[in-house]
Formats: sequence, C-alpha cells, structure tokens
Amino acid sequence: MTRGRFDITAITDPGAFRGIRDDLNRLAEDNGFYTPWFCWDWFDLCLRHGEAGALHILTVRRDGALVAVAPFLVRSERYKGVVPARIISFIGGNRSPLKGIVFGKADDTVQREVTTLVLEYLLRTFGGWDILELEPIVESNDGGSMEALLERQGLSFRSYVSCANRFCDVTDASFDNFFERLPQSTRKDINYCRRRLEKNGSLVFQIITDTASLDQCLDVYDAVRAKSWKAVERDRDFNRELMHVAAVKGWLRLGILSYDGTPIAVQKWIVADGRAYIYDVLYDEEYKKHSPGKILTSMMFQHAIDNDGVAYVDYLRGDEPYKQEWTPSIRNRIGIDAYNKSVPGCIAAILMKKILPLVKKNTDSASAHK
Repeated sequence: MTRGRFDITAITDPGAFRGIRDDLNRLAEDNGFYTPWFCWDWFDLCLRHGEAGALHILTVRRDGALVAVAPFLVRSERYKGVVPARIISFIGGNRSPLKGIVFGKADDTVQREVTTLVLEYLLRTFGGWDILELEPIVESNDGGSMEALLERQGLSFRSYVSCANRFCDVTDASFDNFFERLPQSTRKDINYCRRRLEKNGSLVFQIITDTASLDQCLDVYDAVRAKSWKAVERDRDFNRELMHVAAVKGWLRLGILSYDGTPIAVQKWIVADGRAYIYDVLYDEEYKKHSPGKILTSMMFQHAIDNDGVAYVDYLRGDEPYKQEWTPSIRNRIGIDAYNKSVPGCIAAILMKKILPLVKKNTDSASAHK
C-alpha cells in the first residue's frame, strides 16, 4: 500500500522479521526513546518466550529506506473473556513498559503521516481484525494524538489510564546536587543507616555490566529475592535472558549491596542512550531496619549520574510510594481499544462503551444508598 511518499508492507514470516534486525535496531537507536523496549532483540525475546499471536509487522519505507515499524501480532481470543474476536496488539504483552510504532529521527509531521498510513492499511487493506489494543502508549493532547487520528478514520474507541510512570530529569546535575534535592528525611535515613552499617562491618557495592560473571550474580539476585517481600519470579527465564541481552549491548547495570560478605540488596537497571531505567529492586527483609534498598538506590543513582552521565531516570511502571522520594515527576501512560466495524467489533464497543458504564453507574448508585 502506498500513501504519498510512503510505502507499507506486512511481514508475517519469522525469517523476514529476522531480516530487518539491523535496520530496526538502527531506528530504535536513532530515536533514543525507550530503546531497549523498541529494539528487535526485545521483540524477538518476547516472541521466543511464549507471546501468542501471528506476526503482522508493518514496515514503512520512503525511497526504499526504512522509516518506521509497527510491530503487531494478531491473535484470536475472547475479548474481555466475552466476545470472540481477532485482536491486533503490539508485541510486548504485559512485559513492555511502553509500546508504539518504532520511529527513527522522524519529526512529528512524519510520525502523524506514518501513523495515519498504518491505520488506513489496517482498515482498507488488511481488514481481518475486530479490536485494536494499544497500551501502554504515550499520552498526548495535541492534534496528532492517537485518539485524534482514530477519530479521523471514523473508528469507535475507548481510552483509559494504563499505568503511572515516575521519572526525573537529572540533566547537568552531579549526584551530590541531586542528593541534596531529595527529601530531608530520605537523606537522613540513608546517611544514618550507611554510617551505622559501615561502623559495625564491611559495606560493599558491586555493579555488573558485562556477561563475565552474570549468571553467578543473577543467582545472587535469586537468593536475595527469596528473602525479600516479592513473590517467586514467574518470568525468571525471560528476565535472565534479558539481562544477558542488556549486557551484550552495554546496557546492563546490575547492582549488588553486600554487608560482611552477605548480599542484602539487588537492583536491575538498564542504561541506554543517556537514559537510566530502573527495572527491578529488592532487598533482604532481615535488614529492613537498615534501609538497604535506599542505600543501594543512592549508589545506583550516583553511578548513573556521575559515571554514565545520564540525563534522565525512569521507574517504568507503577506509582509505589518509595518511588516518589527519587522521582518526583509523574505522568500517565494510556491504553486505547479501537473497534472495527465488524460484528464482533461492534458488539465489543457496545459492551465496553455502553453496557459496562451503565452497570457501573447503577452499582455505584446502589452502593451510595446503602
């Protein structure tokens, strides 16, 4: 399909998808925004670890050069457990902290053109779908937002908050300056607990960035996790391989805090394109009163700011209270479900936009009068 200066084609074969590996990775790197979750290796990892669906990856080219990729899967299932439907969604499932079309250095105008082309392709060329699930994606209030583009295509849709995202800008800041801006109670707690531990024993910070001893260090992570408040890791094999991918690409920052030779806290960070992403944090609850999580977080921030020179730190998904101390800025990632004009699409739209809101309104009204 061609629209103006752009051509769009679909990849449905895994071999053809492997063929665009280098070009897709260049797009993600050129864009520099959430690179680890928009690169070919991430999509491949998700697919190899059980993400269900048939490939329908759209490539957009201009004069033969790849300018964008829409990494879609198509699956057949009951939408919301009720309506049998064919659903299109981005590769990444519940694992991706952000999804979307992968652009390189394209400006806003090109991004709007490409997104419009993708929607036109889905409506006029492909057509074999009922529901388009997009989440979590960037929230936008301008005329080029996904909601506005869906409206222009005459599609019914609903928007909702998918997750919260905490982050902070540390451009041109040293760690000392950053630390001084933290809440006074946080600074006092870190300084007191760190001095107390160092007075009574040996406190050692280790950061792993390559594959040399990675498996042994991930075993340490497993051991600390078993003593933490977190449940058994359900995605263990996936996360292990992700850490190896990150190490090969130079993105890995696996921090371990040990006290008298005993690991008491571990954190997984990914650093790419001047941005630090906090993937996982945990500590041994036996040492909770010594704030090992806060101490390690301060060390990880110091390394990211002073050694890696990052300009931005991101907690990915969630608004847990402990994140507010470190990342005062917050925004919402949104989700959008768009409904095709097929029978299942129309039924799903009626269910989600009319019936369920009415049921909720009546339920809330009944609860208020009890």
